[in-house]
Amino acid sequence: MRPSLESMLLRKGLGSMAVSREHCRACRRTPLAGERVYILSSGRTVCALCRARLPEDKREGAEAHLVHAAERPLAVRSLPV
Repeated sequence: MRPSLESMLLRKGLGSMAVSREHCRACRRTPLAGERVYILSSGRTVCALCRARLPEDKREGAEAHLVHAAERPLAVRSLPV
């Protein structure tokens, strides 16, 4: 049986999202939007939970950034009161 166009597009979209999505190298968990992710001096990406378990000397020099909800910034519009 041949797969439908809809299922092929869905599979392709999910595959491309999984490739670009950040994940923790220690626990393999995908951090939630708004959560901090740390890039250690060794180049490994770890979540805040795994970073807390590291020895103090390995936490130094880690670069932190927030995980965004989408690949593009969300538009916010103010409504008249």
